[in-house]
Amino acid sequence: VQFHDAIARLPGSTAAQKMVVETGLQYYDTLVQEAHGNRDLLEEIARGYDRLGDVQGNPSAVNLGNPAAAMASYRKALAIRESVSDTSPQFLTERIQGDIRIAQIAGTEGRLPEAESILKQALALSANGPNAADYRVREATAGAYQTYAKVNCLLASGECIPGYRKFLDLATELARDHGNTPADRNLVRLGHYSLGVTYSVQHQVDAALQHLRAAVEVDKALNSLDANNTAYLRHLYEDYLALAGLFRNYPNLAEAGEMPIRNGEAPAELADRMLAMDALNINTLRDVVNAQIAVGDWARDHGDPAAGVAHYGKAMDAADRMLAVGGHSRLTDTCLREAHAHLAAGLGQTGQLEEALVHFRQAEEYVARDEKLKPGTNSAIARGNLEAEKAVAYAKKQVWAEAIASYNKAIAVFVELRKQHPENEAFLDAQVSLRAELADCYAGNRQWSDAIQTMQMVLDDIREIATRRRVTAEEEQARKDGPGKIEAWKQKQ
Repeated sequence: VQFHDAIARLPGSTAAQKMVVETGLQYYDTLVQEAHGNRDLLEEIARGYDRLGDVQGNPSAVNLGNPAAAMASYRKALAIRESVSDTSPQFLTERIQGDIRIAQIAGTEGRLPEAESILKQALALSANGPNAADYRVREATAGAYQTYAKVNCLLASGECIPGYRKFLDLATELARDHGNTPADRNLVRLGHYSLGVTYSVQHQVDAALQHLRAAVEVDKALNSLDANNTAYLRHLYEDYLALAGLFRNYPNLAEAGEMPIRNGEAPAELADRMLAMDALNINTLRDVVNAQIAVGDWARDHGDPAAGVAHYGKAMDAADRMLAVGGHSRLTDTCLREAHAHLAAGLGQTGQLEEALVHFRQAEEYVARDEKLKPGTNSAIARGNLEAEKAVAYAKKQVWAEAIASYNKAIAVFVELRKQHPENEAFLDAQVSLRAELADCYAGNRQWSDAIQTMQMVLDDIREIATRRRVTAEEEQARKDGPGKIEAWKQKQ
């Protein structure tokens, strides 16, 4: 165990971790047959399976990209614990943590109801028991709330924000009671980060900024304690990437010192640093993909699609390396899909329609595969986004009929998602920007009546949106330009 823990912290340790896993599995599989009801030994074996599962494919830690193998190890640990009678706080803590691990894998693989059920079980184990006040149990319970909230966000459930608030409150209490150690501060940071991301998705901008900036301050302090700690580096990377996404919609909110975050350079620099420490790590390669996409998006949004294509090409290279290192997996296929989709979009905006369509087709294959294996909200969103980007590429070349068809397909996806999840306003928000672009395409195709009707829908929706949240820069531009466009189109009827 000590050797494994030391290896897990080493930069560049992926190959060594593979060796530990192979020998560790053989060792524990043999040892469990020889335990003969020895409780202490069985519990130690369960801990060993958990550690091996973490290295194999725990999505919240550095891993080898094999979630199926991780799930098998975690279930071995669970089977052992279900056979053991132990009322100690330590055992309860490990049982809750084991449920969290299984739920994380189930959630990553798209089995969200299963993950939610497992987490409810974990929270029930911790509630009102004789050891509920124990620090270790409370810490594990905080982790269960965090994962429960994350799963409910993916389910578009109303339990998302309340779950994260419970997590942050409990993490703050733990830090106060335990001396504010780095581990305690890291939990508080995670609470702020999770709420910041969730509020950002919901366009609750002030709350999102408050929590994301709080997370940055915690992570800067932790990085100052250990500059080579990859976990601390990755947390700061996550903060920066989330802020970059928020600033993309609200660029004027970035302060002077946040410009490298706003344009994606700061998260990209951190991703490159982490990759230099372990060039074969699947999660770090995924971070490079996402960071390069963020830099490319900023460049594309601000009049330099050629620079965007260059960064999307780097994202494509990193996604291809993920495939070479670990083969196909849900994580790798998602990164390949996103890299192809963004590269296609960038090529489309530079007028390279035929090259763009090649990458669109590649992305569509990954979307179709995902929808077949795990149909649901996430794959539908990916399909809608892909149709929207394809529409932009067609519009750039003034292939109006194809652009109009793709915009309508994208809008239909988000209309249906809105029907399925009426509480999720993001699906209505998506329709607004798509209809604004569709109206311009109708005008380009001299379908004046359709253009006027569609733009009026946009203005009506923005008026309604403005009653519940701050409008984005894109929505403000549509609100400003829309009336003039309608009058001009009326003149041409």
